[in-house]
Amino acid sequence: MADVLFDNAPEVVAVALESSGVDLSGCEVTLVRDLLGRVRVYVEYPPNWPTDEAQKLSDSLISAAPYTVSPVIVDALTVTADKARMPLVGDLRAQRRPLATAPASARAKWFIYERRFSKDSWLTETQKPVEPWAFSSASPRVISFYGFKGGVGRTTAMSAFALYLSSRGKNVVIVDLDLEAPGAAPMLATEEMDLGVVDFLLEARVTRATPLALSRYYVPSPFAPGPGSISVIPAGNLDDNYLEKLGRIDVQGLTDPTHAVRTLLFSLVSRVRTEMNPDAILLDVRAGLHDLGGASLSGLSHLELVFAENTPQTWAGLPVVLRHLGRLRADWVKLVHTMVPPRRRADAFDISADFRRRAYDLCSNEYYVEGDVPGPQDTSATHYAYELPFREALLGVLDLTVGTQLLLSDEHKSFCVQLAKDLDLEDAI
Repeated sequence: MADVLFDNAPEVVAVALESSGVDLSGCEVTLVRDLLGRVRVYVEYPPNWPTDEAQKLSDSLISAAPYTVSPVIVDALTVTADKARMPLVGDLRAQRRPLATAPASARAKWFIYERRFSKDSWLTETQKPVEPWAFSSASPRVISFYGFKGGVGRTTAMSAFALYLSSRGKNVVIVDLDLEAPGAAPMLATEEMDLGVVDFLLEARVTRATPLALSRYYVPSPFAPGPGSISVIPAGNLDDNYLEKLGRIDVQGLTDPTHAVRTLLFSLVSRVRTEMNPDAILLDVRAGLHDLGGASLSGLSHLELVFAENTPQTWAGLPVVLRHLGRLRADWVKLVHTMVPPRRRADAFDISADFRRRAYDLCSNEYYVEGDVPGPQDTSATHYAYELPFREALLGVLDLTVGTQLLLSDEHKSFCVQLAKDLDLEDAI
């Protein structure tokens, strides 16, 4: 017999109970998987159920050890009438989902309810995200810069785009949401700040007669080539208190749902819009499957840019990201193929074509809606990626006083021009 592991425990439990000899017809069975991954069986049985059936069910769970704990078996009518227990049962019923691995011949209705320490933003979001506000020429465009892996040029591309927009007379605000590896402020700002995003997330949870002024959270970038401007809201001041602050960020709103990170970030972005009125707000999003990444990828921006290399690591992890965005039906997602070899290489075209082919297959399976799949050559589609090359000239650029021209040249400039056009940010220039 195969070992019972986290992966197969719910299925093993369901098979064991369906094979127990107990007639589960008319029962609703919910598997509650706890923080350790153990499964507790919650059974609501119909009227006139034989009294010895509960013991049979309990005995059958031996085959699912060590991933089971004592079952809870209750009369459905009694639970409904129990005013003390009903709210808990109501929450269970509201948050459970059908068990996908239930036996095909199951007599019971099977559900699973997952309890976890984190990752709710990746796992439980199913509603179509609402844009922060309607996309229009009169409102700031909000763009998320995200990558499944770090080190693919995400922050560099964002910086280039900010510099480009500034050079074209646009006002830009950058928000560094990579709280565990801040990169935007060190690159674009020279002035130290006492406060940043991590402070906003904490200070917004305490009651003040007057909220802290937004101006305390941002600094101007001295590298903006003008005539526009760049303001940077850093992750925070990396002093002795930074880790203490970071350790108190309640991503999921466990202590208070109104203090969940997405809710507070939406408040921050909304204040930036009303108090600073920029043309664009650029979000530098935490890489990987981090909770902050999940919280930042839906409902905060108009466009989600997903940076990816043509590597095995990318194709192993990108399905998770696109499946998440596909489940949310995020409207505007665009891949960015990074580290593209220079055109002078003989295989450069083949590498680009291979990336686009893989991306098309992946998006067709995980993101596009069946029956509404764009063609492979649709340049506006998610899979038809922007391209950014590996540029040796950018290695070791520490000072944007001299590095700005490099970022606004060659393929990075082409990327910026196309992105600005797609965002309708080239109007009135």
